[in-house]
Amino acid sequence: MGLIVVLALAAAGCGSQPSRSGKATNGQPDRCRTTQLAVTSGRTGAAAGSAGTSIILKNTSRTACSLDGYPSVQMLNAGGRPIPTFINHGQAMVMPPHLRVLPITLAPGQSASVYFGYTNPGDFIGFRGFAGCPASAGVRLTLPNDLAPLTLKLRISGAAEIRGRVRCGEISISPITRAIKGWA
Repeated sequence: MGLIVVLALAAAGCGSQPSRSGKATNGQPDRCRTTQLAVTSGRTGAAAGSAGTSIILKNTSRTACSLDGYPSVQMLNAGGRPIPTFINHGQAMVMPPHLRVLPITLAPGQSASVYFGYTNPGDFIGFRGFAGCPASAGVRLTLPNDLAPLTLKLRISGAAEIRGRVRCGEISISPITRAIKGWA
């Protein structure tokens, strides 16, 4: 009998975890699902061999929903197949500074952003060894606590020098945040 009670409590969850209905138990609205969001690329900028872009997540549903944390990101080739992708959570030169993981509530029509920072080798003299790194034709974003991905066309060519070797597919991302004027 005691084991059944323990299993029932474990299945019910605690704290701010979503219930089976998807409702959060901490007063927040349901977590945003991919079916509620439209995804588009935002503004892109570059400086000194680095580039950055924003990804806009717009609530297209009729109800408020919440987001927080870091999405998973996978770079895709022109055929939609994965190419090596290595994600760093944190800041890059081309991202808004000091972003933290905070819960965000999106009313219908409101947007949130994720910021990407990556190398932009081009002809920049310091990045000649990165020329062999493939650029993506798109990216697949999966929201925290969701399994269905959002896919969009986006050309990025992340790379980094790790212990004297070039590692392709290196991208820094921000947590999901409110869109920041001038960055989105």
